Amino acid sequence: NNFFYRPGGTPDNATSAFDFSALTVGQGFSTSVDFLWSNSNATDQTLVNAGFTLNRQSNAMSNGLPNNSYISGSLIRNTSSSTLDMRIRSDNSTLFTTSIAQGTLSANSWYRMTYQATMNANGTMSNLLTLYSIGADGLATPVQVNSISGNVTNAAIATGTTIYSGYDIRNVNGNGIDAVDNLNVTFVPEPSAMALVALGGVALAGRRRRF
Repeated sequence: NNFFYRPGGTPDNATSAFDFSALTVGQGFSTSVDFLWSNSNATDQTLVNAGFTLNRQSNAMSNGLPNNSYISGSLIRNTSSSTLDMRIRSDNSTLFTTSIAQGTLSANSWYRMTYQATMNANGTMSNLLTLYSIGADGLATPVQVNSISGNVTNAAIATGTTIYSGYDIRNVNGNGIDAVDNLNVTFVPEPSAMALVALGGVALAGRRRRF
């Protein structure tokens, strides 16, 4: 069920970890996973869960035990369900959820789920979960299908110096998420820093035009 982000070369736990305690307001991390959806008519359980966890254990992204704290975004179809739930979770609690008809997803097509957590001024984390369609070959320009957002309080993650990026992916009877690809983690700079970079680019472009 569980996978963990491992960079290239000779990775170890130190190089695989993320320091949430060093984040300032507006900064955060984003994780994404591409998946192939195989069947829109089945009712077997299937899910993709992506987020950040305190431990690299077999149940780190699937149980809300005190020493297995995590925050995540997930897409899940429960057994005998005709809908897909997008969820933002903290440990084993679902804090925010929205549902879409599973027929919204086309069989044998690729989708991208992106989960982003950024720090707020009050110590909570702002969470955004977005689902995109990326075509039959997984290479199309992403088109947003749906999204959900909300603030989460999880002190173990927010103050953790060694947090891992984890994925919990399940498929029962081959009916649902049939393959995954492109597990990515990205640092999210604070908006003001991004604005300064953009302004700098405009200034340089203006200088080139003048000369």
